[in-house]
Amino acid sequence: MLSRIVYLIAILICSLSAQADTGNHSENGGLPPPAKRMILDLAGDPLRPVRLKVGLVLPPGPGPFPLVIWNHGSNRRDGSKDKRALVDETNIDRNMGVYYFLSRGYAVALPVMRGFGHSGGSIQATGCRLDDMGRNSAADIQAVLNQIGTRPEIDSRRVVVGGSSIGGWNSLAVGTLQDARVVAIVNFYGGIHSSACSNDNEALVQSTRRIAAISRVPSLWLYGDNDQVFPKPLWQAMHRGYVEQGGKAEMIAFGPYKSDSHHLLSDPYGVFIYSQSLDSFLERLGLPSQKKFPDYVPMSPPAPTHYSVIDDVESVPFLNASNRETYRKFLTSSHPRAFLIAPNKAVILNTGGFDPLAGGFAACERHGIECWPYAFNDDVVWAHPTPAPPPTQFAKLEDTTAIPYVNDAGRDAYKQFLTRSRPRAFVIAPDGRWSMSTGNPDPVAAALAACGDRGPPDCHAYAVDGAVVWSEAAAASH
Repeated sequence: MLSRIVYLIAILICSLSAQADTGNHSENGGLPPPAKRMILDLAGDPLRPVRLKVGLVLPPGPGPFPLVIWNHGSNRRDGSKDKRALVDETNIDRNMGVYYFLSRGYAVALPVMRGFGHSGGSIQATGCRLDDMGRNSAADIQAVLNQIGTRPEIDSRRVVVGGSSIGGWNSLAVGTLQDARVVAIVNFYGGIHSSACSNDNEALVQSTRRIAAISRVPSLWLYGDNDQVFPKPLWQAMHRGYVEQGGKAEMIAFGPYKSDSHHLLSDPYGVFIYSQSLDSFLERLGLPSQKKFPDYVPMSPPAPTHYSVIDDVESVPFLNASNRETYRKFLTSSHPRAFLIAPNKAVILNTGGFDPLAGGFAACERHGIECWPYAFNDDVVWAHPTPAPPPTQFAKLEDTTAIPYVNDAGRDAYKQFLTRSRPRAFVIAPDGRWSMSTGNPDPVAAALAACGDRGPPDCHAYAVDGAVVWSEAAAASH
């Protein structure tokens, strides 16, 4: 379970004390539970009898749902039995592959392979014939499909088999069974190493070719450049051999990911790296690909706006001195993290959990506050609704004598403007009118409107937030 520390601080500027709401907030910051979750005890391959523990999770609704059989990885290089590497069939909290498919309306079965967790049996060594090891697992996976496919919640005519690491390898091996129910395979950085081979990389490539010679199921392969288990030259050779033997394999090389792309699926926000490609793949096969239950994936973070640099504390709108300390705490927090702002209040959500942005909005709603995201991770994502003109070199911000048109009263008002917190805007007109707006979410529009209410609509912004935006061109036009 990802560690979570959530801080919510709603601070009223006019108050001497701050209200704090701290805690786990799993309903907003943690992974949402499936609509239904169950543990099944099923038979494996009838030719090699064994009992397998199988998790089954369902999205909301009565179904029948298309089915994904999701296959787990292993902590052992050769996939052998190791009780230190238990697979808990009830725990999907670190697997965003499962949550991606739940969000698209699929039921997901999670078989625990023989020799792992609470399933029986043991893995049969196959030497350098790694495809045979995969086919043994595929026979168990097919046995699980035969039993789960009869359930009324399941549409067994539309089955996707997928997984990561050795689970991705086992998924590719399912294609050799030529089961008409399996219409797609999704392979996240799949493969297997064997200590029985002097050159297990070459054994893996050759085993991949043997699988491809039989399988004709369309597959999507997703690998990263800095995979610490299956390096880029290896998975490139695997894919090349697979395609040369007639296998249907679309490669998505998603580049480097943090320190090890082999852990992509453990990061909730990793879904934005692969969801578009996976959506397109499923859509081409006539399978559900639209986000049906958005709560199962994180909210898309807003695009960076470059309103300010992330560590410029003074630039954050609506903050007083106490609020700025709250923002400094945000800057020292771990990813993913979100900071939300509101007029006269500041809200911070700091979490290493599932969806800090959605959690922040939920917290604002609980406190009756309308909020906007200011920063997400290392990017500032807030901007004025009405864009401000770009900064100019017309004058220094604090130079009150440089302002054109206005009289002494206007210059005194500008001095007051300089003492106000952001967001703020000061506008002027050729007849000496001026107006300012501070603390308004859209200060440029508010100041221009107030100025225009008192005369012709010929007002222009002079200063916005921390910069003079008046230009010589604007001055020359009047």
